[in-house]
Amino acid sequence: FVQGNPVYDNDKSNYFGLYIQDSWKVNRRLSVNYGLRWEPFQPETNSNGFASSFDLGRFAAGTRSSVYKNAPAGLLFPGDSGFPGTSNTFGKKGDFAPRLGIVYDPKGDGRMTIRASYGIFYDTPQLFFFTRVANNPPWGAQISLTSPKGGFTNPYLDYPGGNPFPALNAVSKDMQFPAAGVYVNVPLHMQPSYLQQWNLSVQKQMGEWLLSATYLGNKTTHLWTGTELNPAVFGAGATTGNTQARRILNSINPTYGSAYSTIGQVDDGGVAMYNGMLLSAQRRLARNFSVLANWTLSHCTSDPETTEITGPTYTNPQSRAADRANCSADRRHVVNLSTVFKAPKFSNRWVERTAGGWQLSNIIRAQTGGYTSITTGVDNALTGIGGQRATQLLQNVYDANPTVDHYLNRAAFGSPVNGTLSTMRPNNVQLNGSLQVDMNLSRTFQIRERQSLQFRAEVFNLPNRLNAGAPTTGLNSTNFGKITTASDPRIMQFALKYLF
Repeated sequence: FVQGNPVYDNDKSNYFGLYIQDSWKVNRRLSVNYGLRWEPFQPETNSNGFASSFDLGRFAAGTRSSVYKNAPAGLLFPGDSGFPGTSNTFGKKGDFAPRLGIVYDPKGDGRMTIRASYGIFYDTPQLFFFTRVANNPPWGAQISLTSPKGGFTNPYLDYPGGNPFPALNAVSKDMQFPAAGVYVNVPLHMQPSYLQQWNLSVQKQMGEWLLSATYLGNKTTHLWTGTELNPAVFGAGATTGNTQARRILNSINPTYGSAYSTIGQVDDGGVAMYNGMLLSAQRRLARNFSVLANWTLSHCTSDPETTEITGPTYTNPQSRAADRANCSADRRHVVNLSTVFKAPKFSNRWVERTAGGWQLSNIIRAQTGGYTSITTGVDNALTGIGGQRATQLLQNVYDANPTVDHYLNRAAFGSPVNGTLSTMRPNNVQLNGSLQVDMNLSRTFQIRERQSLQFRAEVFNLPNRLNAGAPTTGLNSTNFGKITTASDPRIMQFALKYLF
């Protein structure tokens, strides 16, 4: 028997910012752009007052809410002393973001420039980030009962406190809180994420070519991640069946500990780092031909980010570093090449009619693969936290002859001993790279002065190359190591357009 309340995410937020900027041409070779932006952090508010906060110190002290008399210790709600209105966290006014950019022309002839810049950028989270809070007890509580004594006629016959849903959506001080409630939580004084970004580039014009070399870097501070506030503690007799009884809140305060199951907490202490080199060459359209080519060599490391409060992203709540690894979107090498070729003008009228006016263009993109994590699919550590990783037993984790049916070597991985976590980092197994070749052929046929016919033929993935997806990475899956997804095959499309 399962029953729950509807969830109302009636969240809203306000935004405003102020900035001042200036451009100063120091001399004919040097220009400076600078400014300062003020962007106060204004957290969202819930129109229904469905906001709450859990604190371990209040829980240990037995402090209870004055708003909901049945709430277990540790929770605060709008109306309680020290709670930030109808928000989940306090705002922050002192967020200032400076910007600086420099452009230098060494010879003053406009054929070479040196550019450098630095800036701080604050992040404004999407409104959906806090969506799970309204699902916290008592408003969105869900009760699941196995074989209730009262059957469907009176399922809460032996439930502590009786029927927790006396009236649909009735919000009152007397609302019941379920046992083993599932919560998400936000610190009352959470820091907003911000990005420091910098770059240095040199551009040089050489004849018809523009060459460029750029260094790009950024660092993210106070990256929002997720951790578990109420993990289970491993000990003698621990099984997945007694996870709830072994949660730490039960040992700290047995009176109220049973009211809490998992508590997914936002952790604002995450960091991320990116460094990259970008080389590019561009030839503008001249003599019926243009080309743009670039190569990026980069590396990104990060704590596991989260885009909404969905629970823990750290497998070990005591160690952020254990989950710091390659970014999920990390691509070490990315090469792009695009060209446009136009048929020349032919002096012979019949040659011009058949071979003239055609345009051929293509886009080629090659990149190395991203990274994935190998998980056990079970709770080896017996902490009640998912996403636990396997142990690596062999240096080479790939099959001797990799195919889509056996890309990874199952013998290269094992499961940690019960009660322990693997030292294997997330996102450390590289996936297949990809090559995408797209091509376009087009021509416009002039019929009359104001009428023309345009023909286009486009081919995507011209060589029909298999750009395989990620393999199944759960050790408990019968499809482990198999690749079951891929990008699009060759796709061809044709178009004929009449213009008048």
